[in-house]
Amino acid sequence: PISAIALFVVATAVLTIASPLLVRLYFKTSNAEALQLGTVFAFICVPQILFYGLYPIFGQVLNANGRFAAFTWAPLVANVVAIGGLGWFVAAGLPVRADPGSWTPQMIGILAGTATLSIALQAAALVPPLRRMGFRYRPRWGFKGHGFEGVSDVAKWSFGSIVVVQVGFWVTTQVLTHAADEGKRL
Repeated sequence: PISAIALFVVATAVLTIASPLLVRLYFKTSNAEALQLGTVFAFICVPQILFYGLYPIFGQVLNANGRFAAFTWAPLVANVVAIGGLGWFVAAGLPVRADPGSWTPQMIGILAGTATLSIALQAAALVPPLRRMGFRYRPRWGFKGHGFEGVSDVAKWSFGSIVVVQVGFWVTTQVLTHAADEGKRL
């Protein structure tokens, strides 16, 4: 099939570049500092899309070859790193609640950096078992002859449900961020 990894790389690059637009699309506020903070977090966290995509791809290759342990246990790596990042944030004496304008590069780096690192390490944890079984990545391009005909209806419904969920999420975030903004003015 069209290399799923290549699609994730391109989608991640496009969405990372579009981070300022995405933040403004999902975060309705007149607070410039909040928009700036959200954009910085997006630039650091949106690359997680690539690693969230690589993890199931690598895991399915392992599963197809009867190797289940790494795929099962790799989320533990992500959880330990993410929890460690939160612990580091608190242990460093950083404020748990802070106005958007008071966030420092250290606060952003610890919180967003460890969040992204955790997901990157989850995907990277599957590389050694893949290498041990002799797997070498070779992209395959095209759709023909890969069984996509049988899943097209399922794929359409799946895509449609994703669109509905995202529209609902967008409406919810618009209402909640607007309400929070209005609440601060009262």
